[in-house]
Amino acid sequence: MPINRNHTEKVNSWIDQAVTTAKEKGWHDTYHSDEHFLALIVSELCEAMQADRNNRYALPFAGTFVKQNIEFQSNFVKAFELTIKDTFEDELSDTIIRCCDFLGLKRDSYKGDTNYEQNNFKLIYLRPSFTEFPEFAYACIRFLTDESHPAVFRVACMISIIIDYCNENSIDIDKYIELKMSFNPTRPYRHGGKKY
Repeated sequence: MPINRNHTEKVNSWIDQAVTTAKEKGWHDTYHSDEHFLALIVSELCEAMQADRNNRYALPFAGTFVKQNIEFQSNFVKAFELTIKDTFEDELSDTIIRCCDFLGLKRDSYKGDTNYEQNNFKLIYLRPSFTEFPEFAYACIRFLTDESHPAVFRVACMISIIIDYCNENSIDIDKYIELKMSFNPTRPYRHGGKKY
């Protein structure tokens, strides 16, 4: 699925991994509407905003420290929970992972290129005066809920938009996504009994 020419292969890998893990954890045992998935994506953006609001950021050394413990699962889980879990970077990763899961389920629904729409998004929804994450999150939510384009198209664009946001703000989102995707399989079925 084309996302951003610079990230296509990596995002396709994330899509495969997100769907596989979600199925293993019971998140796709029943049918859910597009609106269900879009609401969950919005909830992740809101969690990222809360983390930002509460100054919860991954420690500068966190990614390296956690990565060093990845082969020792119990150490990895503890290191991840102590240094990354529920931080701004973690919640942005969750947002992209939710997008990837949705796109994996709808893989054949969209074959287009998101680059034009991504640029259009920046012109229409993002103003240069946005200096804080809440304005960016609000613009993303407006875009996700604007039904003038198919949901799959909006979600594909959202991945590129969030990756660009992270790049512009010196957040190594690739690293945090890979760490979160290593953490998610260690979690219990339905993350301990969550409804959705």
